[in-house]
Amino acid sequence: MSQKEKTITQLLIKYLNGKCSVKEIRKLNNWIMENEENRNLFKKFLNPETLQQDLDLLNSFVGETAWQKRFNQNKSLKQKHNLKWLAAACIILIGCLSLFHFNYSLFPISQIPNYAARTDVNDKDRKAAVIGAELKFQNGESIVLNNPVKLNATGEIIDEANNLAIEHSFPKDKIEWLEIKVPIAQYYNLTLPDSTLVTLNSNSIIKFPSKFIEKNREVFVEGEAFFDVKNNQNQLFIVNTNQANIQVLGTSFNVNNYNEKLITTLEKGKVNVQSKNDSRILKPSQKAIVKDNSIEILDAN
Repeated sequence: MSQKEKTITQLLIKYLNGKCSVKEIRKLNNWIMENEENRNLFKKFLNPETLQQDLDLLNSFVGETAWQKRFNQNKSLKQKHNLKWLAAACIILIGCLSLFHFNYSLFPISQIPNYAARTDVNDKDRKAAVIGAELKFQNGESIVLNNPVKLNATGEIIDEANNLAIEHSFPKDKIEWLEIKVPIAQYYNLTLPDSTLVTLNSNSIIKFPSKFIEKNREVFVEGEAFFDVKNNQNQLFIVNTNQANIQVLGTSFNVNNYNEKLITTLEKGKVNVQSKNDSRILKPSQKAIVKDNSIEILDAN
């Protein structure tokens, strides 16, 4: 089994146990979208009938020959070789079923849910999440979002096909602050006016302007979010949290500020984490933990 195969197996186990982070969900999604075989296998993992069949097979497991009955005997030798590690993944995943009680449902493969387990939420947040959020305008009006949206530079809210998604008149010469709130057991994808991509985890809030016309591009986050920031050397991007703020130009990083503690993990680029009493620069594959205004830098996987 290669390192990649081991990693995917571990991610599938964490997914069924409800412990995937935003970054891990993105990695799992990339694997699923690689080919049709991966997509079909993932569907089987979430299919109750298939899981029961695999559980029965596991209970009478007699080696690799038993797994060959699970897959098409007419596949090429190369395909059989590629399925060996998938069979191993099935065994481990089924073992998890006997250890954990969870609810699972089949959902569009393009919308892999993120429901990272935390100590500050109840069991409702451990079910398979779905995409969804609430958008609140500055005037108090709100609307339920069931699909990802983008804010373009002209002040329009559009969908992924660049069609008008929500009709709303923004002021031309000043900004309007918006808020997106993601309920428990949901997650949401958003594109900001500067083309920065944001993935919001369950029980999270982001506040952002309708356009970035100030000196800096500033947003406010509560909960957890993954940012892929559009590079702009002339306009700093700042993520504000209760514990500290994170300053970047163009990079990918994760922000987690549940439980009065901020954890920032850098994937690529460079960020500057500033608390009231400290300031530290992160390098890729490092994370900063901010608590009581002190910053600790650690290596991150």
